[in-house]
Amino acid sequence: MKFLSIKIRNFMSIRKLKLKLADRGIILITGRNLDNPAANSNGSGKSSVWDALIWALYGRALREDVSPDDLINERTSGGCTVSVRIEDDDGRVWRVVRSRGVKSSPSVDLTCDGSNVSASTGTTTQEKIDRLLGTDFYTFASSILFGQDSLRFATLTDKEKKTVLERLLGLDLYEKAFKLVCSKISAQKITLELQKSTWLNILEQIKDLKKRLSEAEEKNEKEQDQIKQTIRKLKKSLKENRHDQRHLSRKIERAEERERELNGLKEKKQEAQAEAARAKDLYEEYCEEESSLRDQLDSVSSGKRTPCPTCGQDMDRESRATAVQGSKDKLRLLRDKAENIQRRYRRARKTARKLERRLQKSGWPTDLGTLRADHARLGGTISSIKTTLDITRKNKPVTEAAIQDLRTHLTDLEGKAIKESEGMKKEKALYERRKFWQNGFSPAGIRSFILDGIVPFLNERANHYASILADGRIRIGFNTVTKLKSGEYKEKFRVTATNSDGSSIYGCNSAGERQRVDLCVALALKDLARSRSKSNLDLMVFDEAFERLDEAGSERVITLLNEERERFGSCFVISHTDALKQYFTERIEVIKEDGYSRLEQHV
Repeated sequence: MKFLSIKIRNFMSIRKLKLKLADRGIILITGRNLDNPAANSNGSGKSSVWDALIWALYGRALREDVSPDDLINERTSGGCTVSVRIEDDDGRVWRVVRSRGVKSSPSVDLTCDGSNVSASTGTTTQEKIDRLLGTDFYTFASSILFGQDSLRFATLTDKEKKTVLERLLGLDLYEKAFKLVCSKISAQKITLELQKSTWLNILEQIKDLKKRLSEAEEKNEKEQDQIKQTIRKLKKSLKENRHDQRHLSRKIERAEERERELNGLKEKKQEAQAEAARAKDLYEEYCEEESSLRDQLDSVSSGKRTPCPTCGQDMDRESRATAVQGSKDKLRLLRDKAENIQRRYRRARKTARKLERRLQKSGWPTDLGTLRADHARLGGTISSIKTTLDITRKNKPVTEAAIQDLRTHLTDLEGKAIKESEGMKKEKALYERRKFWQNGFSPAGIRSFILDGIVPFLNERANHYASILADGRIRIGFNTVTKLKSGEYKEKFRVTATNSDGSSIYGCNSAGERQRVDLCVALALKDLARSRSKSNLDLMVFDEAFERLDEAGSERVITLLNEERERFGSCFVISHTDALKQYFTERIEVIKEDGYSRLEQHV
């Protein structure tokens, strides 16, 4: 991939600039600040071109302390625009144009061979640019830009070294994943604690509910027993009252039978008395008739004139004799009847007296009414007992409904407890998986494994550069572990520099030797960054990276750059050291005057 050219308008100190980037070879960039001669080249805007390149491609400032508003030239009323032309490996020419107004949001456009291929949103367009470049912001910046900060690696702490390498390798994604997993685990711990608390609370409720249910069931059993006892008592009372009722019924039946018998005797007595009265009356009639017949017989028998009772004529002797005989016959017949009637009377009176004695001897059943009243009272009592018994049988203990409610509530809580337990199991399983990935994404996990894997590459590249910059007298080594005095090994990333003419410790080498070691390490790291890019970037920028090298070191660097120029078409070296000018056939000078930077090319 070639970066063909860049156009800049109103970006930082640059008002208007166009620079060819492709196939330039090795070019020196110097600066002159006419607005502040005492500052020499500082502040002239030498690095602004590369700031503009990075911003155009990624929409971000290279320096973290620079805000988007600081990119616009404060002397202009319009916004800034940066346009970059790029040729991909298939020969297609792409143009990235990024603009930002003073009070408007930035916009980005992408064209391919003159056709607009921008997406509907800036974010989607940026994704297309990222795919085109084949690398992320940090890897791209680390691949093409080489500044003085790149020479600090050997002096960094273990954590800082790992941070640099992780950013170069794109392992910051693992760091983000690590932090994300940690935050999720932290949040999940709270969730698990809440779930556990809820689960324990439910279990406590279940325990309390079971206790209440047990107490209710125990009370229910007592109530059931009480109901059964009541039913037994009612049944017993019903049985006893029915027995008493049957006993009374039998007594009433006997009393009624005796009453019927007595009534029969009474009727017979009354009949006998009536018969005696009738016989007496009839006897008295016979007696009166007998007296009349005797008077008539005496009259006829005395010879007195006596009229015939039939015709009324006076009777003669013969007629009187006949009449006397007839009266005697009638009197005799009447006497027989009277005697018969008298016997009937006597028998009837005797029978009546006999029945009276029997009645008086038997006695009248005077307790029948009381018996019947007691029988009726027992009937009411039995009916009341039966009603109470039916109600008692139908009635349920008052705790029955409460027990049903408690059981329903208990079932619901047990279901919730099971659900919470299953939820906790799932959360714990997820927690364990996240713990696994937490370890995997941690510095001691995948990142450590990857760092171990890049050590041979870094050693090879660093010593390749050392063979040129130090004639092979210095052997550079990257190590992920350090041996302690105790003989144990501790995970710690460090850089060793073994000098065949001196010390084996980096800090004990001379300043010039440390500078060369730093340069070799930085170049090796840059190769690592470039190896991660999907595209073969043909651009390299060294921003004041050789300022502290002596003349011999500078010569070796130029030799190195000439040997490496096949790997990239253009190498821009930014420097304010006049001694380097002799090593370059082409030079670009950035001149700042009246607040604006412009370019002048020198051959």
